[in-house]
Amino acid sequence: MPNEAEIGNDLEPRTRSSAVPAVTSSWLATTTRATLVHCGDGFDEVVADLEDTVELTFLVLQPMTGGPACDRVERFAVDDGPSAEVVNRSARIAADRSLRVTLACPRRARVTCRGKIRLLEAVRGGRELASARYVARRGRRSAPVRLVLTAQEAHRIRARGVVATVTRENGVSKKGPRSATSALTIRGRG
Repeated sequence: MPNEAEIGNDLEPRTRSSAVPAVTSSWLATTTRATLVHCGDGFDEVVADLEDTVELTFLVLQPMTGGPACDRVERFAVDDGPSAEVVNRSARIAADRSLRVTLACPRRARVTCRGKIRLLEAVRGGRELASARYVARRGRRSAPVRLVLTAQEAHRIRARGVVATVTRENGVSKKGPRSATSALTIRGRG
């Protein structure tokens, strides 16, 4: 059974790069036992090693119902650096049913951030809506990445008001790929 930890108990604060929006709470998992993370109000971030087991309440995004959710989750091995992060905290669906996001590759990344971004429904087991490849050099931002939706998907996520983004890329570690998961608010709902 996992240890349940409110933000602050089994987690340590960490600093944030200036390439992404200000963070209300930022936490680094410091234990190798299973940890259930509960995020609170404001913008919360969790950083976990690939060997850590963290069940993420992020997988059930609840901004529409008023419940807490983690806004960003990073996973990477201790012998690697972090993956690219979505800089946008919100996006608008264009007339061509596409979303554009920009990714930032942290200076701490040990290699260029080159991978795939997926746009998912922001519910447990949410299906993939769109995906695209990206490249961002260390310490730089990517060109805008275009994620195209079907008409039905665009309508559904406009109504819901939020989607999840997941980046995944190979770093230098042999332990596995690094990733970042974050919430993206949809502007101009209707």
